[in-house]
Amino acid sequence: MPSSSHSGASASACRSRAISSASRARPSIPSIAPSLRAKSSIADTWRPLPRSTVSAAPATLEQGATAITEFGVMTVPGLLQTREYATAVLASGETGGITAREVQRRVEQRLRRQAALHRDHDAVRVTAILDESVLRRQVGGPDVLRAQLGHLSEISTLPNVSIRVLPYTTVVPIALSGPFIQMQFGLPGDDGLVYVEDRLGGRVIDDPDSIDEYTLVTSALLDESLSAADSRTMIDQSGDHL
Repeated sequence: MPSSSHSGASASACRSRAISSASRARPSIPSIAPSLRAKSSIADTWRPLPRSTVSAAPATLEQGATAITEFGVMTVPGLLQTREYATAVLASGETGGITAREVQRRVEQRLRRQAALHRDHDAVRVTAILDESVLRRQVGGPDVLRAQLGHLSEISTLPNVSIRVLPYTTVVPIALSGPFIQMQFGLPGDDGLVYVEDRLGGRVIDDPDSIDEYTLVTSALLDESLSAADSRTMIDQSGDHL
């Protein structure tokens, strides 16, 4: 009987060949080349990423993604952060302390990621699901948060950006495990990826069954969240009350 590792490797190889064959059958290979490069760069199932790699992982993947859904429970997602908000997040997020130069390097890296929202062709579609507490948490102080909320309100008017707020009064049990980012790459026969992160590092998940679980979580969150219009109203009101 073949070993489980051999079977897993064979299954992975078959899946890769299936995706590759489907890609060759399509005439628009150049249009999906960035997606193939992005996914292949960090695509080992359940592979843990060391802390030094974590900040670069989303940036690499986002450049080839066609759609991103992010559930944020503590802070605004990096793709939607202002410079000042990002600086406050990155400066306060390291218990060991980092230099001001390193903070600024990471901020610039984070802001460059946002170019994916404004591509002339095939701008990435972003759905951000924010816990209501994100709108109240004064990261960087009230002025920084007020400006960040104004930015959220403005950017939510883009045709490729949807911001949905999950109210305090709502509990979604299957989402209590925490934040995640789900990405689609527009590749034939491909399920995309899920990226999860904690203080010790990050993981990229591309197992189809696991991705299905996160898809169910996303659907449940969207069902319980405010509409895009009502979410924008809450964002504006939160900024006015600061």
